[in-house]
Amino acid sequence: MTIVGQAEAPSNAPLLSWDLTRILLAVVAIGGLIAASFWVLRPFLPAVIWATMIVVATWPALRAVEARLWGKRSLAVAVMTLAMLVVIAAPLTIAIVTIVERADDVVAWSRSLAARSLLGPPEWVGQLPLVGKRIAEKWQQISSARPDDLVASVTPYLVAPRAG
Repeated sequence: MTIVGQAEAPSNAPLLSWDLTRILLAVVAIGGLIAASFWVLRPFLPAVIWATMIVVATWPALRAVEARLWGKRSLAVAVMTLAMLVVIAAPLTIAIVTIVERADDVVAWSRSLAARSLLGPPEWVGQLPLVGKRIAEKWQQISSARPDDLVASVTPYLVAPRAG
């Protein structure tokens, strides 16, 4: 006997089984795979973000270069790659050469810092929310320390590790 308005399910229709354990394990496994993927890719994420920013910023220039090079994408990519190398590599090379040329000045300047004393923290530093008190205390410790103690505490970080 059938009530009017209700449809009878066919007897050969498969029953939908919502196995909570299977669904939960599938969701946890997918979440674990996503987390593991990000863990593996974590060292590369800053480079990927930087590359994405460069590509998005230079896309209109690439399209313009492509239009001037008879619609050849590969030629446009080659020209843009060379242009980006010049724009990025040239200043970086100049900066490295300048640092190497001035290495003696940097060493002399860093040694002269040992003779100078550091003033105490300004009052506003202690009023910074969350970290102000800790910064002011550490600053006060550093400013009240003797130059020899500061040199001794910084020296381990300045020594290059030996290749062995």
